Amino acid sequence: MHCWIALVLMFVTANSAVGPDWKDAEVESEILVTTSNPDGSERLTTIWIAVLDGTAFVRTSGTRWERNVERNPDVVLTVAGKTRAVRLERVHDDDLVDRVQAQFRKKYGSVADRMARFVRFVLGGESRIYRATWEDRTDKSHSTPEFR
Repeated sequence: MHCWIALVLMFVTANSAVGPDWKDAEVESEILVTTSNPDGSERLTTIWIAVLDGTAFVRTSGTRWERNVERNPDVVLTVAGKTRAVRLERVHDDDLVDRVQAQFRKKYGSVADRMARFVRFVLGGESRIYRATWEDRTDKSHSTPEFR
């Protein structure tokens, strides 16, 4: 009997720290990211998202919302009406960046590459990839509730 209780407790404890399920993001073409402007107001931006190995990734290039993320990486992603408080971390691993870019191409087709070229031309610089990380925390930086 004690063995079963221990197993159940291990299962509950392990799953309580599991981050959001990103399956809905695999089929949604656009999501919202809520970032904090320098004055503390919220900025909502429609962006694309790709999921690779169960992790959500977003990309940008020289945008205002990226500058907001660089200043405060705690954001809210809204996917299919569900909000998730996450922290965005820039990906510096070239192999992972290539795999994520390939996932964007797979999801959005050649439009993904054309959009990336257009953004580079207009805003300058290369696309940057950010990984959505999750930790069990209460989001205090945004008024949008955290999704679990």
